[in-house]
Amino acid sequence: MLDERPAGLFSPTVMSLTFAGCLVLICLWLPLCRGCGGGADVIPISKVQIVPIETEKVIGSSLILASYSNGLLVAISVSIAALWRSEKIWNRFFLSQLVITLVASAAMIVGAMAYSDSTRDFLETILGSTPAWLGVAAWTGAAIRRHDYPAAWARLQHTWTIITFFFMHLLMIFQGQARYGYWLTLVGLVCQVIAVEVARHRMKHDLWDASSNVVRPQFSIRSILFWTAFFPIVLTYYQTINPFCDWLFKPLP
Repeated sequence: MLDERPAGLFSPTVMSLTFAGCLVLICLWLPLCRGCGGGADVIPISKVQIVPIETEKVIGSSLILASYSNGLLVAISVSIAALWRSEKIWNRFFLSQLVITLVASAAMIVGAMAYSDSTRDFLETILGSTPAWLGVAAWTGAAIRRHDYPAAWARLQHTWTIITFFFMHLLMIFQGQARYGYWLTLVGLVCQVIAVEVARHRMKHDLWDASSNVVRPQFSIRSILFWTAFFPIVLTYYQTINPFCDWLFKPLP
């Protein structure tokens, strides 16, 4: 009986993750939109400012770099696991990424609370950050409790894709018309979602056990309805934070 070796580095899992990760990372140097009032184009890398060292700028710069580079870093970690045909190596990379993501984001939330200039800023930080952090932890943790580690891994990567999408639009606030870098970033993020789903269902077959069957994607009407309603609900929630705080802290007549 011939020894079936997994495709490894040349598998759909590794190649799709690498392509999507490289595409999103390249967009870090591409013009995102025109500057306000006809100014210079907004390029994500130009918003990365480490010196002089200021807490707010360091946090913002770190998040931009992490969000745009996460896809390629994940592709590299998966490539290492494929090279050694080791599920344990992949598992360690995943758990390390999960812990770093949750701990670092929690530290940023606590830091933002500690440096709040007013009670209103403190409340806005809680309302804006805590639900998202708890949601990611619960969403990923639910898959871990089922011992479905590929699903938990995929959910973590989708979270980073959403973070990148969020920061991309945050950089475009009060700016001009979108440039080609914006559309190419959207393409990269869509490719990243597809690549992660491909990896989720083919990972075992492609990386360490070629004799295993490829898991077929499964979609239910309930999950489709959930995601259809999820984004409008989340968008509405975040749009109501500022008006709610305006009402709560409105001076009494």
